[in-house]
Amino acid sequence: MPKSSHPGLPSLCTALLAVASAGPAHAQDIDACGPGQVGCHREDLSFHHRAAAFDAVSIDTGWVPDGAPVQIRLGLFLGGETQVDMEAQGDVFWPAPLTVRVPGIAGTGRLAMDYGLEVVAQIRIDVEVAGIRYRWEGELPTGSWPTDLRLAGVQAFDPFLLPRSTPRPAEVSDTTDAVPVLGLDLGGRTGIAGLSGRLSVAVGGALRTTYASERIEVGDAAPIEADGATTTAAPDPGATGFGAAKDVVITPIGRLGYEGALRVVPSLSFTIAGRTFALGLASFDVPVVRLEREVRFDPETVHVPLPDLQLRPRMLSFGAVELGRSAPMSLTLQNAGEAPLTVRPRALASPFACAVSSITIPPRSERTVEVEFTPTMPVPEASRWLLETNDPDAALVVVRLDGTGSFAPADDGGPGPDGGVPAGGPTTSGGCACRAASTPGIGKSAWAVVAAVALALTRRRARLARARVKAAG
Repeated sequence: MPKSSHPGLPSLCTALLAVASAGPAHAQDIDACGPGQVGCHREDLSFHHRAAAFDAVSIDTGWVPDGAPVQIRLGLFLGGETQVDMEAQGDVFWPAPLTVRVPGIAGTGRLAMDYGLEVVAQIRIDVEVAGIRYRWEGELPTGSWPTDLRLAGVQAFDPFLLPRSTPRPAEVSDTTDAVPVLGLDLGGRTGIAGLSGRLSVAVGGALRTTYASERIEVGDAAPIEADGATTTAAPDPGATGFGAAKDVVITPIGRLGYEGALRVVPSLSFTIAGRTFALGLASFDVPVVRLEREVRFDPETVHVPLPDLQLRPRMLSFGAVELGRSAPMSLTLQNAGEAPLTVRPRALASPFACAVSSITIPPRSERTVEVEFTPTMPVPEASRWLLETNDPDAALVVVRLDGTGSFAPADDGGPGPDGGVPAGGPTTSGGCACRAASTPGIGKSAWAVVAAVALALTRRRARLARARVKAAG
């Protein structure tokens, strides 16, 4: 990579901070809530690892004095660290169990290394003489002292580089200037008359750093081992359900690799028979270090607020209700969770009815819905009412309903002159009711006829009774 000796180029650490402050580039935006999901939650995650032997030193005077015709720039850059940075999203969606996905954000991975020393010494001349402008810029002589003994570089990647989806790790490499370590005169050593020359050897440093993730640990769930894969989270140990919220702890685990070598650069020059030869021999590397180290990032916690439905009561019993009349009962829906609760009651079949088709209940609050029972037949009725919710513990709730249709209370004024039967015999309405109740196999349609006749007779008897009372008065 370009080194800081280039004018105006900031140090590696400064460049990394500038990239980080620009924010993640959401090159891929994965929808957290897809078809068939009744609830979801998303949080941005940021993972950082820094292994430093010491704090980096970055000193740069810039060009001084400002505006002078002759300026100098001095710099010293000393590094001893490796950094890995990754941005991701924590997606949790349901119905139960909670499904967890940790997609990396494309282009936000950064692998950086900075080891060794770099010295900058430059001069700039910018003068005008007799209308002619002279400008020159170059390195100040430092003698045999090498200016670049720094191994530094940065590489971007798409997180997480998990082994089941990415075959190659991210890598960054660099070399230093070669430092002369050996100079050997050849004259008199070869036994060849008239031969003189010199063998020189310079040695520099080379370093290759690699990074790849091995897995993403997700609380007490199975780890994620492929980019884009999912895992499922269970309720906390000892809990009967997810309750009001769930904390999902996400920890990437990776591996850093280092391969260091000494790069040997030999050269040979000699003179024989009046002719001089200069040969650049092939350089080669001598491995000096090869190691791998596990990287455990600091965990990030995704706090997932959840809806939590509580019902009161779980069964609505209307008892006996007069035919043709309606009896209401209330069902209390309480949201004990930290996220809004959505309840969608399915339609009820007659004789039960509820006018509510959907209701949203804020966290820590409750709502009441009213159910009506309007019997049309003097028989017991029962139904199962299904409530669809976004509570991961209760995606479908059953409420039981029951009630019985009954006739209007009988009038005690006695039969009218033409409204009964001889004394000692049953009344028409009473006889029908008894025979219908004891007749096996009677259907609802027959009950409807019986109910209509009985209701008409009952109303007639009531009118006759009121007429007798009025005549007696």
